[in-house]
Amino acid sequence: MKQLIVTSLFIALAITTACKKDGDNNNNGGPQKGYVTGKVTNAAGTPIKGAKVIIDHSIFWNSNVTTSSKDDGTYSVKIPIGSWYAFGEITVDYNGRKFKMDLHPDNSDGFGGEGAVRNFIWKLSGEKTEPLSGSYGGVVEFNSAIGDYDVLDDRDIIWKFTPSGPLIDGSAGQVLTRQSENGNDLRDVPIGRYKVTATYKGKALKLKKWRTQDAYGADVTFDFYPTFESFCNNCAILEYTTK
Repeated sequence: MKQLIVTSLFIALAITTACKKDGDNNNNGGPQKGYVTGKVTNAAGTPIKGAKVIIDHSIFWNSNVTTSSKDDGTYSVKIPIGSWYAFGEITVDYNGRKFKMDLHPDNSDGFGGEGAVRNFIWKLSGEKTEPLSGSYGGVVEFNSAIGDYDVLDDRDIIWKFTPSGPLIDGSAGQVLTRQSENGNDLRDVPIGRYKVTATYKGKALKLKKWRTQDAYGADVTFDFYPTFESFCNNCAILEYTTK
C-alpha cells in the first residue's frame, strides 16, 4: 500500500509538471486569454522602448486601450470582451522636427477576447496593411517653376536622392533613383535628409525648395515635414526649372 501511494504521488507530480511546462510555453509563445502581448523592434531587430500600442475597437469609435513598450521592446495589455485591432506608432525627434510614424504589425487580423500576439516593426518604406492604407515612407512632391513654360512629362524626370546623414531610424540609408508614376510626386521615400538632383532626357534640371526665396541650383538638400506641420503626410515639396 505504501509503495502504491508513493507511485501515485510520483505520477501526479509528473502530470502537474508537464501541464505547467505546457502552460508556460503557451504563455510565452502564444496568445493569453484576455491579453494582447508582443514586441516592438526596428528593422535591424533592436528593441524599441516607448512605442505606443493601441488596441482599438473594430466597431465603436474612439474606444481603445493603449500601452507602451518597455526597455526590452515588449508590452502586455489587458483587453475587455469585444472585437479589436492592434496598431503601433512611434514618435521621433529628427532634425528639429517631431514625426509620428505607424509601425508594421506581423499580423493585422482582428481578434476577440481570446487574446492575441502582435509584434511590430518600425519600417521606413513599404505598403501599410489593412485597415491602414498608404505607405510607411514619405512623399516628395514637385512642381515646375512659375513662369517656366517648357512642357515636360514629369514621369520622364529622373530623381536621384543621396542621404545627407543618417535616416530617421539611425540607419545609413542608400542612394535612390526614382521616377514618378503619377506625374507630380514620388511616394514611399524613407524619411531622411537628402541631397537631390534631377535630369530630364539627359538634361540637368535646376532645383529649389518650394515657395522659398532660395536660388535654383544643380542640387538641393531638403528635409521632410511632419504631417501635422503640413497639409500632406510626412512630405517635402520641391520646384524645378529648365532655365
